[in-house]
Amino acid sequence: MNPDYYRDFGLARDPFNVTPDPSFLYLSPSHREAMAQLGYGIKARRGFVLLTGEVGTGKTTLIHALLEELR
Repeated sequence: MNPDYYRDFGLARDPFNVTPDPSFLYLSPSHREAMAQLGYGIKARRGFVLLTGEVGTGKTTLIHALLEELR
């Protein structure tokens, strides 16, 4: 039995899992900036790059999306 939000938002699978799923990532302007900074830090081999934020803001999902992009 699918919850109503499946139909309301056109979802084919559960968006609320314990593990991050980059396919559900919404890139807000701040997420785009974080992605760009992380990508630059890795590609330019800048050494240590730090990403901070409140719990649930998408840090882990953003990193998983970046790893997919870099593959």
